Amino acid sequence: MLPCVTDRPCAEVEGPDELMSAIQGMKEEAAAASQWKKPLLTLAYLGGSVMLGLAIYCALFLTPLFAGQTILFYRGIALAVAAAAILAGASAMLAYRWWRSLDWTLILAATSMSLAFNLCFLTIIPVTLDRSISVFLLARMEAAGPRGLSQAEARQLFIDDYVVGMDQIGRRYDEQLKSGNIELRDGRAVVSPQGARFLGFARAVSRTMHTDPRFVNLAKPDGSPNDAK
Repeated sequence: MLPCVTDRPCAEVEGPDELMSAIQGMKEEAAAASQWKKPLLTLAYLGGSVMLGLAIYCALFLTPLFAGQTILFYRGIALAVAAAAILAGASAMLAYRWWRSLDWTLILAATSMSLAFNLCFLTIIPVTLDRSISVFLLARMEAAGPRGLSQAEARQLFIDDYVVGMDQIGRRYDEQLKSGNIELRDGRAVVSPQGARFLGFARAVSRTMHTDPRFVNLAKPDGSPNDAK
């Protein structure tokens, strides 16, 4: 008579056949458990990579890396690529030192997810805060205190502080020149061929996504269709 080799309530195993059967059952239970372990580890790795990539991305903004690029959007793209490279390097080190089953396809997937997430974060939060008229007006309403602002006062503040005080037109000219979307001819801005292609793309997106057509000259300021476009 052989002793029981399982944790389950059983008194004894009667012989070699029963012992082998018990061992086989334990192997099957272990195999079933391992089937869940790998997907969970994969999900944890992917989720952790996205969060770590975001932390690296935010930290890079505090460094002088690409500080010479004055356009936030372009610097943000460059830093997102740098963060992805750092994350890929860290994942490769993890695979080499501790997690040998971590293959390059999973590393590539995690790096791509992190890069995509950081670019979405860039456009939704920092770039919006940097350029949003709504955020500007909200801050001015807060500064006005309980008295608040009338629409006429908000409109005047927008002209005086945002357009003139912050030189937003000059800023846009500078950005579009650096982007190559406009050219200066005798001190006057003219849309470049690249800028024309961008506007064509912007109008296609506007028609598809139903954005305000007035921004891309699909409609006149009063909302009536612009037949020229």
